[in-house]
Amino acid sequence: MEVHTSLLVPALGGHSEREADMITSLVTLLSAAKLSDKHPLTPAPLPQRGEGRVKWSLCPRPLGGEGGSQPAFSSAGASRVRGFIRHCIMQRSVGFGALQKRSQSTPSPRARNTLGTSLGGGGTSGNATHVREHGSILARAEKRALVWMAQRLPRRVNSDHLTLLGFAAMLLAGIAYGLANRHPLALLLVVFALALNWFGDSLDGTLARVRNQQRPRYGFYVDHVLDMVGTSSLLGGLVLSGYMNPMLALVMLAAYLTVAAEEFLATHVRQVFHLSFLGFGPTELRIILSIGTLYLLYKPWVHLGSLGVFPLFDVGGVVAIAGLALKLVVSAIRNAHALYWEERLPR
Repeated sequence: MEVHTSLLVPALGGHSEREADMITSLVTLLSAAKLSDKHPLTPAPLPQRGEGRVKWSLCPRPLGGEGGSQPAFSSAGASRVRGFIRHCIMQRSVGFGALQKRSQSTPSPRARNTLGTSLGGGGTSGNATHVREHGSILARAEKRALVWMAQRLPRRVNSDHLTLLGFAAMLLAGIAYGLANRHPLALLLVVFALALNWFGDSLDGTLARVRNQQRPRYGFYVDHVLDMVGTSSLLGGLVLSGYMNPMLALVMLAAYLTVAAEEFLATHVRQVFHLSFLGFGPTELRIILSIGTLYLLYKPWVHLGSLGVFPLFDVGGVVAIAGLALKLVVSAIRNAHALYWEERLPR
């Protein structure tokens, strides 16, 4: 079976002679393989007419037209050939190197949807080093609000300013907790500091993405180092306030740092960073902490029936430790299982 490759050259429009030669070679290979309806070849989904720089006038008439010396394809076979050639042209237009680079840098579907957050909540967003998954309850509304604010911030304000603001606010919250032992109204300053921390810590990355000024590794490293220092300061202030047992606060800090270490390791090996767990993310935790802090002004104790009366933040600390332990176990099992199958040894 032979194909007149001259039919292809006028249809390639603005493509170079090298590209035309490539398409000609493809058709020759197809001819040698004697493609027929018994060996279907289904191309990948194609762009609609007018997208890209490829002219979709490829093969305007059936290969092997009337009067030719070569056998003609059936209509279905010719359609498959045209579809395959269009698919090859699109891959050539995008660039095989770019497609290969994209496939190497994008995590597998297994890695991207381990919590189902890519289909709901805040969805996913990516950068040069990893994919960020955010599926908390407020993620979608929060994202819209952050983008709205980022688009209206003065140009003289940059992401570093917001990061430092968030860090200073967390230190202020710890100091205010420490002062609340003698001045209970300092708890109001804690709530204000937590709101200020949300503004700086949540908006710094959004601002970088809106302005296309992302520094993925720098931002990831600095942001989380300051988060760990700020959390340590916050728990230290709670201990000084007398609202939380010092040993409980120490266990809570150890649990937080352990979960953070596991998440950082998982981000390194799987290129996916989870910002939430069971619908709770940093914003939801700030809200819960703010509500508990305001409740301290009314009653710093909680009744647990026959178990007795306990400090409010001791009960909250136990719940937080249990949640962190659950997050650690679930994430460790999930990531170890995924990595086992991704790097399974041959039998």
